[in-house]
Amino acid sequence: MKLNELSFGKRIIFRLFGRVRIEDRVLREGAPPTPHYLTRCKKHGPYVSYARGYGEWLNCPTCFRISQEKGMEQVYQKNLRSSYQILDIKRYEHYWWGKVPATRIIFEEWLKEPNSTMRSVSMRHGLNSCAKLSRISSDLQRQGILIRRTSGGSK
Repeated sequence: MKLNELSFGKRIIFRLFGRVRIEDRVLREGAPPTPHYLTRCKKHGPYVSYARGYGEWLNCPTCFRISQEKGMEQVYQKNLRSSYQILDIKRYEHYWWGKVPATRIIFEEWLKEPNSTMRSVSMRHGLNSCAKLSRISSDLQRQGILIRRTSGGSK
């Protein structure tokens, strides 16, 4: 959708708030309609998407695809030193879709530092508890996306 296709009022809302609700779409049969928004990515320009997660995050699909293809390769390579291993990159990326980006950054920092504890990484970022990182780790392990290596683990 292009900006000139919007009504004057919606263009003003878009310029003021950075996003505007354009329509409701049914994503899957039997589900209620989901509001879709026009918003702008700093790198790729305007795109249409729906809000995800409790924080109502809008993710640029082009940025997401690029992070899958090349950006996350560095994280996975550094992850080889960790006592944890990501088994399925696509499912790992899908897990983070719509979640708070800062949480992912903190979690991946913990993954990259094999000698750090969840508590120390959490405290470094101003979190009072490591419960969130622990829950994420448990979720990923339960879904078979992340495994803990044994002390003599192979690379």
